[in-house]
Amino acid sequence: MTDFTLGDKIPWVARLYLHHALKRERTGILFDADIREPPRSMSPKWSTVWIKEGKETLCAASKVQRFPKFVDLDPGEHKLEFIVTRKGRGGTSFTKEIEFQCGQIVVVLCEPIQPNVFYRKSSEVDSWRIGIVPN
Repeated sequence: MTDFTLGDKIPWVARLYLHHALKRERTGILFDADIREPPRSMSPKWSTVWIKEGKETLCAASKVQRFPKFVDLDPGEHKLEFIVTRKGRGGTSFTKEIEFQCGQIVVVLCEPIQPNVFYRKSSEVDSWRIGIVPN
């Protein structure tokens, strides 16, 4: 997991969601996962990316659910679990406590391991970038 700044590259659709959320002064998480596997792929190695708070799933992405998601959260402290699961291959997870101020947006970008994608080499580990957008 690495932190990022607003100067880092954010996918254009996620930037659009971020712009609308900032304009409406929303508080919460903007989540985007870079899953490059085709939706009709028959590979047994596909990944699903989740963000959970306790037992509640806040948002998820897979090869068939690729668009960014915005999840509204109440201001205050939230203990979030970031999870990548791979069919038949386990996965990775970590937990992070984040204090949300009113009008604050946390941007979460994930690129899971994609071993069956050839046109752009996948990283060796699941990569997460998490950053707080100043309000």
